[in-house]
Amino acid sequence: MNGRAKHTHIAARRLAAGLAVLAILLAAAGFSGWIFDSPTLRSILPGYASMKPKAAVGIAFAGLALLMVTAYSASAPWPRLIRRVAAVAIALLGGAGLVQYLAHVDLGIDQFLFRDPFTAAENFPGRLSRGTATGFLIFGFSMLFTFRPSAWSFWVGFALTAIGFWTSLFVCLGYMFDVQALYQSVWFGTIALHTALGLLMLFAGLMLAVPDRGWARIVMTDKFGGMVARRVLPLIAIVPIGVLWLAHQGADSGLYSKQVSEYVAAVALLIVLATLAIVMCGRLNVLDSHRRVMQGARQRALAEAVRMRHMAEVDPLTGLWNRRHFMAAADAEIAAARAKPAPLTMLMIDIDHFKRINDTHGHAGGDKALMLLAATIKDYTRKADCVARIGGEEFGVLLPGATRAIAKGIAERFCEQVARLAVFDGERRSFGFTVSVGLGEVTDADAAPEDLMARADAALYEAKRSGRNRVVVADAPERTAA
Repeated sequence: MNGRAKHTHIAARRLAAGLAVLAILLAAAGFSGWIFDSPTLRSILPGYASMKPKAAVGIAFAGLALLMVTAYSASAPWPRLIRRVAAVAIALLGGAGLVQYLAHVDLGIDQFLFRDPFTAAENFPGRLSRGTATGFLIFGFSMLFTFRPSAWSFWVGFALTAIGFWTSLFVCLGYMFDVQALYQSVWFGTIALHTALGLLMLFAGLMLAVPDRGWARIVMTDKFGGMVARRVLPLIAIVPIGVLWLAHQGADSGLYSKQVSEYVAAVALLIVLATLAIVMCGRLNVLDSHRRVMQGARQRALAEAVRMRHMAEVDPLTGLWNRRHFMAAADAEIAAARAKPAPLTMLMIDIDHFKRINDTHGHAGGDKALMLLAATIKDYTRKADCVARIGGEEFGVLLPGATRAIAKGIAERFCEQVARLAVFDGERRSFGFTVSVGLGEVTDADAAPEDLMARADAALYEAKRSGRNRVVVADAPERTAA
């Protein structure tokens, strides 16, 4: 992942690592039950199926594989090798168990760790249950597919993970609600409780181990939807199950009949879910208010940034662009003109005898002349043209798409119109002024905006030298011999 990882992604991987550790501890408890001959450690619930030694080993290997994903970088060679070896071992263990059931063969691996004196011979002592073997096979292939770079491989792994998760949850809920029909199933009847819990933790951890893809991408995002999902999903998972379990326990303890327990569960769910909905809506209102405040602050900050940028690139007296913006625009227009290719011309305009105007009519009179000239130039140019005050009494105009002949006609109209203007100073005295214009057309020799501006400036100087109030076109630069 490029850049700094999101805090929600870090939290997801840590949670996945924690689930892997819990699964390994469950496996260690089950394995210890065989080492120390403890029925409690083997089955947790007396009278129910016990965790087989191979199941404990398989869950431990699966937890190790998951830890290699969550605790180390995906590109680290040794953790990646351990993960793949563990995944293959789990898949082989589950596959071998299923082959024995489906092909009705005995591969001689049922009691290679411990002898199982507690299971009847017709139930294959020491052999993994069909459900456990299927879970191991699914987890092994999920681990092998999920972390490959291709999209199809991930989605295959994700689909297998989802199947394993919901199946494990189905078995765990069967234990919770004491569903007798489940125990009679050939697929799930002999799965130990901590085996089912271990598989459930492993599949949930596998989903969280990839926080930027699949369901985890929605839940673990730091956006509004992720925030809501992280608050709602735990309640959806816990509250209905808890209410139904309490109603079931009440019926078992004799407080009411089984039939009444359904009524009690329905009413309790209605009350609890309605309360949760109201609480969540209130929380959503708080989050929405916070979002509105943050959005308003961002909009104000953006508006201030735009205003500051405008101030940095606009001449405060005339309202035209300043030299900084003009040079950036010239650079972009020269690149665009070469790419098309298309003509591009630049005009440099200067007020004649501006110092005399300031000396005679004051700086206020000079400012009025500058503002009137700026308004006149804007009237005679298009929106696509860039008009700027370069500095002092000097103005620049970029005319994209205009040839030398067209630009010269525009510049001559400037001179004619400006010569007719009348300006009134602070003492109501009227005066006029003229402008000189230098014109340059972009060529292949212009490597930078400064090159084109230098030729237009040279033409402007020639217009001043030759009598003012006129337009002079810069000659094209001579090509340097190769």
